[in-house]
Amino acid sequence: MMIYLLHIYLFGRKAASSGSWPAPLKRLSVWKWMRDYFPAQMIRTADLDPSRPYLFAVHPHGILAQGAWLGFATDATSFPQLYPGVNPHFLTLTPHFRTPFLREFLLLHGVCDSAKETCVGLLARGQSIVLTVGGARESLYAKPGTVNLVLERRKGFVKVALETGASLVPVISFGENDVYDTVLTDPASVWGRIQRYFLTVWGVTLPDFKGRGIFFMPFVKMQPYAVPMNIVVGAPLHVQKFEGDIESKEGKLLVDSVHSQYKKALLDLWEVHKARFLANPETELRFI
Repeated sequence: MMIYLLHIYLFGRKAASSGSWPAPLKRLSVWKWMRDYFPAQMIRTADLDPSRPYLFAVHPHGILAQGAWLGFATDATSFPQLYPGVNPHFLTLTPHFRTPFLREFLLLHGVCDSAKETCVGLLARGQSIVLTVGGARESLYAKPGTVNLVLERRKGFVKVALETGASLVPVISFGENDVYDTVLTDPASVWGRIQRYFLTVWGVTLPDFKGRGIFFMPFVKMQPYAVPMNIVVGAPLHVQKFEGDIESKEGKLLVDSVHSQYKKALLDLWEVHKARFLANPETELRFI
């Protein structure tokens, strides 16, 4: 065990950024059972050229990003058949790859860490990546019947796309915020400060949520509700590689421009599909 822990400490970061591990666990039957439980499906709205790298940005994060996981970290919703030749790597926080056994579980699903150098490295090699852009902070805004996206100041993914020339693909997981009942905590309260402390220090947080009881333990309300989940993959927003300094005035103006284009593409995708996949088509998509 000590040798294993030493190995994780010394080489965990390298394995998490390489994207070279085989991913046999993506085809596990358990993911098909999970898909059928909700049920969940992926909807293709445009073809993707397999010779290009893509940055799939999935919204909303929800409590556990289950739509993003099912859609991109597993083959349960038929991603390989819908987009032949495109092999996306789902990205998550680096500390997960220093956790014994969780590390191998993730790597065998083709998952990599979400550090910027990993994103740039994978895209530069022609591979594709998947980010839940709102991250853990967005989970604090997850509430049934609402879609509040932490996106207004999230521009790192746009910078990565510009540095590598990767195409941005907006993805909306309709139903993600409805699979758990949640309580939105006042940020000024004691519990709200604890949530944001964990978010700042560890990159994860502790949202208040509950679902159904698990098997013979009805008091452990961790199982999500069986709410239809529809993962709509939009058309790619092709981005021209920026050869200059992305932090220069010119670079920042370009980032702002592409970010605005991306938000418009996301809103357009929402407007086209909300009547089909939402119980209340009047639900507003808000950027915070």
